Amino acid sequence: MPAKSEQAKNWFWVLLDAALVIAVVLGLFSAKALWRYSKSLYPARVINVSAEGKVVVAPDVANLSFSVVSQGKDPEKLQNDNNAKINKAIDFIKSEGVEAKDIKTADYNLSPNYRYDEKTRSNYIDGYTLTQTVFVKIRDLEKSGKILGGLPSRGINQIGSLSFAIDDPDRFLNEARKEAFEKARAKADEMASQNGVKIR
Repeated sequence: MPAKSEQAKNWFWVLLDAALVIAVVLGLFSAKALWRYSKSLYPARVINVSAEGKVVVAPDVANLSFSVVSQGKDPEKLQNDNNAKINKAIDFIKSEGVEAKDIKTADYNLSPNYRYDEKTRSNYIDGYTLTQTVFVKIRDLEKSGKILGGLPSRGINQIGSLSFAIDDPDRFLNEARKEAFEKARAKADEMASQNGVKIR
C-alpha cells in the first residue's frame, strides 16, 4: 500500500508539471499573437498645436448711472420730490433717442436718519434720506456727453462714472474662437504634411 501511494504521488507531480508546461507554452503563443497583432496596427501619432484668435472691436454702448439723493422729515414728500426729478431726467433722456428698455431703476432706498439726544441718552429719528438710482444704456455714443451734461439742471445731484462697453461680447468671442480654430487646423495640417501623415 505505501508503494502505491508513493507511485500515485509521483504521477500527481508529473501531471502538475505537464500542466504548467502547457500553460507556459499557451501563454507564449498568446503573447506572440498579441505582439503580431499590435505590429499590424498603425502607430498612433499625436500632434499638439495652439493658436490665438483676435478680434478688435470698438465699444458700441455707454453705461451711465445717476441718482437723486434727498433728505427731509416727511418720507411721502421726499418720494414725490424725488420721483418728479427722476421723471424729468428720464423724459430728457428719452428725448435724446434712448429707448425705455435701456432705462432701468437700479436702486430705491429710504433710510432713517438718527440723532442722539443727550437728555434722554437715546437715539431718535430726525428725518429720512431717500436715494433713487437709474441705470441707462446709451447706444448712440455721440449723445452720451450731451445726456451727461443735461442731468444736473434737471435735479440729478449724483452722477456715476460713464463707462463704455460691448453690447454683445459673445458674438465677437465666437469670431475669435473661429479664427483660433482655423489657425490651429492650418498648423496641424502643415505639421502632418511634413511628417507624412494625414489628419482624420
